[in-house]
Amino acid sequence: MYTEIKNISLDMKYVPNEYKIYSIPNNLEFYQYTCKNEVSKEKYLFWYTNCTPINIVIFIKRHIEY
Repeated sequence: MYTEIKNISLDMKYVPNEYKIYSIPNNLEFYQYTCKNEVSKEKYLFWYTNCTPINIVIFIKRHIEY
């Protein structure tokens, strides 16, 4: 089954140490995945500890289920 998604922007960025809360170790890397609906301006965010193609697929599936 396919879901049609229109007017959606996807973005992935590295989260630098200065934006992490103090309880997170500095050697732990985070990547923020963002999906934004350009019409409604609604955003969906999720964080992963690595940047891989499978995380992109998982993120998109989570957004569709949301």
